[in-house]
Amino acid sequence: MARILITCLLALSVQTGAWAWTIEPQPTYVEAGTSLHVTQGGISLSQATQLALQQNPGRVVRAETIDRGGRREHHIRILGADGRVRTVRVDANSGRIL
Repeated sequence: MARILITCLLALSVQTGAWAWTIEPQPTYVEAGTSLHVTQGGISLSQATQLALQQNPGRVVRAETIDRGGRREHHIRILGADGRVRTVRVDANSGRIL
């Protein structure tokens, strides 16, 4: 009985883990010509996503902030109309596209 219970729980945890990775943030759409003002603390992931979408129209499939040796970078993956996924890197402090 315990084996069946453990097997079921293991199967459920694997299935739930796979499902959790399929949830992606919804894109934020911005009108062309919108400018971003960099504050003293840098730009947020949301602002970096807007900037990336201005440069590469499409649907955001993933957005995250990475720490690279004390320097923060926002990585935004965008699915374009041509079916290609592009990764846009934005410096979190300056707002500059890398």
